[in-house]
Amino acid sequence: MVAPPAPVAVAGTAVADGYAYAARGLELQIFDVYDPVSPQPIGTFRKSVVGVAVFGDVAVAGSRAYVWWGNGKFGGILVVDISDPTSPVEIGSYDSGVSPIPSFVADGPYLYVARFGGLEIGDVSDPMSPRVTSYYATRSSGLGVEEDALYVSQYFAVSFRQEYCVKRG
Repeated sequence: MVAPPAPVAVAGTAVADGYAYAARGLELQIFDVYDPVSPQPIGTFRKSVVGVAVFGDVAVAGSRAYVWWGNGKFGGILVVDISDPTSPVEIGSYDSGVSPIPSFVADGPYLYVARFGGLEIGDVSDPMSPRVTSYYATRSSGLGVEEDALYVSQYFAVSFRQEYCVKRG
């Protein structure tokens, strides 16, 4: 008797506008959560990658989902059009260079990527040609966006953490 395959854990999630997005393996699953008691699966985006790779964190801004993928050495962030959540389509990619990245957030036309060696700001207004616009040397580990502020946490040592806020705009 052959054992069924082991379930694949959810690696990243995001919720926006009545939909939940869950990254598992090399799939981005989309659920209608307007009725939170009975979420309904409505769409799936699958990525074919040569070799071993998995999806990780997910961020959503407007009609785009940004999905990190990597294999432990290198990776990137896929730009997925979710304007029709029943039929998500990859429309671009953002090279994050190394794998994994600690955190990233999407806000309008910008993607903020925490790297172990710095904070990278990318312009994704043209999803077919995203580009890095700024880089700041810091030990970024966590990010958050609220109104006109970018919140950055960083590690200096194993047990010491500092957080700061950067005004945007």
